[in-house]
Amino acid sequence: MKLLQVLLALFAFAFLPLNAASLDDLTWATTNGEVTITRLNEDATGELIIPDTIEGKPVTSIGDYAFYSRFCCTSLTSITIPDSVTSIGDWAFRDCTSLTSITIPDSVTSIGDYAFNNCTSLTSITFLGTAPTVATYAFTGVASGAIALVTFEALNSFGESNEKWNGLTLRSTEAPPQSLEVQLAQMTAERDAAILERDARPNQESYDALIAALSLRPTQASFDAVKADRDARPTIEEVKDARLGSVVLQPDGANNNITIRFSIEETDDFRTWTKRDGINEVTVPLEAGRKFYRFALEDE
Repeated sequence: MKLLQVLLALFAFAFLPLNAASLDDLTWATTNGEVTITRLNEDATGELIIPDTIEGKPVTSIGDYAFYSRFCCTSLTSITIPDSVTSIGDWAFRDCTSLTSITIPDSVTSIGDYAFNNCTSLTSITFLGTAPTVATYAFTGVASGAIALVTFEALNSFGESNEKWNGLTLRSTEAPPQSLEVQLAQMTAERDAAILERDARPNQESYDALIAALSLRPTQASFDAVKADRDARPTIEEVKDARLGSVVLQPDGANNNITIRFSIEETDDFRTWTKRDGINEVTVPLEAGRKFYRFALEDE
């Protein structure tokens, strides 16, 4: 039973999370009111964020050999240096083989010899400012293909993107701003689009024309009047019926009378017709409001 408890304890210990390094893992020295980091506890692991002040004094330097693995194999994987630091000493991070990334602020102006030498896992170094002064062997022996991430504004101080800088491949941390020509073209296109949109809006003249066109549209009352007038007209069937067995005459415009003139013809054989002398004429006044008059022949 005791052996089992020991094995369980060891098993549990193996899966305990590693704590990030802290201020307690650092040793420092103060000179003229400024702090220099001198050593790191050899048990420090994980990520280390160096504070910008210690005991109220600014941290201005990472000293020579401060994180050199022979003195402190540490298992640090990431280090962030505060923007109060201006220099990184010789051999400062040499042989930190677990270190994969580091952020160097824009305040750092110099990096010493062999500062990151043989950091075999170091793949990414982020520079937040312009290029510092770097000793010859500062980044020798870092991971193959390690990159220096720099801001676009500071890129010119390092070189061109994808070029080598102290053995590191330069990469910009952001897309380059558009050229003045591209910006001008975009602004011109936006202006032209705004002009087209403005010109497409109705002006006072077109607005008045639209209102006039709307006013010319038939109202329901006028539509009903047209419909009533149409319905009052005789249909084609009614016109045809009027012509069967009768004659439709239109009165003269002056007197509103209907004048009927006719002659009488006779025959014995329905082949030869003989016209009687004289023309019979009948004038019939048309009542007011009447437009047509007809007469029909009656059998009796």
